[in-house]
Amino acid sequence: MPPSAIDHRPNETHPIVRRLQDHSSDRQLVPAFVKLQALNMSFSPCITTDAVRHLLAGIPSLRRLVLMGCPCIDSQDLCKLMRSKPALFQRLETLMHPLLLEPFKSP
Repeated sequence: MPPSAIDHRPNETHPIVRRLQDHSSDRQLVPAFVKLQALNMSFSPCITTDAVRHLLAGIPSLRRLVLMGCPCIDSQDLCKLMRSKPALFQRLETLMHPLLLEPFKSP
C-alpha cells in the first residue's frame, strides 16, 4: 500500500481515531498524516460524524475517504455535515458511505 494511503483493520481502533478521541479539540492532526491522500475507515466502531469533520479539516491532502459499515456514522448526521460544511468535502475525489450509494430518499 502506498505511504499516502491507510487501510483500517475492522477490529482495531485506528491511530487517527484514537488521536481524535484523545484530542478532539486539536485543529492539527499528527504531522505524519499531513500528506495522507486515502483513508479507509470502514467497519470502525469508533468513527463518528464529528471525527469525520475533524479528519477533513485536519488533513487537507485527503482525497479519498471510505466509511462503509461504520455504525456510529448516522446518514442524517453525515448529510447535515455535508450541507452545513460543504467546503470540507469539495477537495474529495471519492467519499464512500451507504448514504451516497442508495437511491435518493430524503434523510
